[in-house]
Amino acid sequence: MADIFISYSMPDRGKVVMLAAYLESEGWSVWWDNKLAAGDAFRDDIARELNAARAVIVIWTQTSVRSDFVRAEAGRAKADGKLIPVKEREVAYSDIPLPFGEMHTEDIANYELVRAAVLTQLAKPAPQPKMLQTLRYQALTWIGIVGGAVTLFTNLSGILNLADWASWLVTHWHEWTAAFWQWCFSLINVRIPQFWTGILSFVSFGTMIAISQRMIAARAQKRAPNLTQDIPALPLRSLRTLIAGLILFFASLPGLIIAVLVSLLVLPLIDLGWLLEIWPKDLLLVFFVSLFLAPWMFINLLVLVFAVPVGHRIKVAFVVFLSSLFFGIIWMPSLTPFATTLTTLPRELTPEQVVHELQEQGIMAWIQICGLYPWVIQGMLIAAPIRSLSQRLSFLALGVLLLVALNQLSHYAPDIREWLKPPVSS
Repeated sequence: MADIFISYSMPDRGKVVMLAAYLESEGWSVWWDNKLAAGDAFRDDIARELNAARAVIVIWTQTSVRSDFVRAEAGRAKADGKLIPVKEREVAYSDIPLPFGEMHTEDIANYELVRAAVLTQLAKPAPQPKMLQTLRYQALTWIGIVGGAVTLFTNLSGILNLADWASWLVTHWHEWTAAFWQWCFSLINVRIPQFWTGILSFVSFGTMIAISQRMIAARAQKRAPNLTQDIPALPLRSLRTLIAGLILFFASLPGLIIAVLVSLLVLPLIDLGWLLEIWPKDLLLVFFVSLFLAPWMFINLLVLVFAVPVGHRIKVAFVVFLSSLFFGIIWMPSLTPFATTLTTLPRELTPEQVVHELQEQGIMAWIQICGLYPWVIQGMLIAAPIRSLSQRLSFLALGVLLLVALNQLSHYAPDIREWLKPPVSS
């Protein structure tokens, strides 16, 4: 990160080149947007450099006094106590927008005075971060990421050979979450199925992530409105959002029917006897989840991607894909009895047996997931900035992969197994 950030209007580029060269000759690092290409990350890079710089030089000219970007950058620098305003000789104090026109402003041609102002600014002690404020905005994010990762990991327990510590974590996590949700719903005299505790836990942790990112984005928007690029993909008061919601509502039943029909039509065509001979139960479970989830995910992906602006479509597709994967993992425990039943049936399975077991074991859970899944994703796209949301969901996926990797390593590395040894119950 550079020592000095220079804010300017594009027609004044020549003045910036000369000033930056002089300041660099004095031994300081200088940043200005001379190397940025157009794209989504443009404003993010500017905001990051502006926030990191210890001194911000704002050049007021006949063009920059009308620039919203220069005003926004000057406002943030002034709020952070590191603004050094300079101006052309032709620019009067009355021409400079308030409240910056009330500040003492050096002549840009007088490099010695500019240098003295920079020395004075850099001599100031670096401002201490507001730890409590930072923790307030980040705590929900990391609680959501860690809690979501543990919830997903516990739902993968059916296809993993759990180490001792992982078995302890899975058992107690199920007990804790089940007790918590049963207590919450007992307050309104409602009893929920055991299967719903995992869904409710994951949705709650996802909501924490979305809300925390919304809070961080709102704070950034308040500090510098024109610099904030990371916005929700589906604005709350938007015709696109309304249309997407209506399409999702009317596509819910057809999407479910298509998913079930695909499952029922494909399963009888597969030689399940041969499949059971070469695939263990855990891979069979993954196969069934993928078979049921793929058509529904495709419909929601199609609706949501075409409901958002072009610049957000790749990120929205990524969020929908990851969210679908997560919901598939959450749904896995409901299919475990189905997969277990298939492994105990005779190898020569008839289509009628397959359809019967599917209806008995999997359909109701699938209907419950399908009814909730699209609305949760759309709510996240409305509430949270899309770039931040995709990054945090990536962290969530990495957290799950880390837990799975630690579980697998625990079987082969004695040091890791001893380090992760579960507490001994008294």
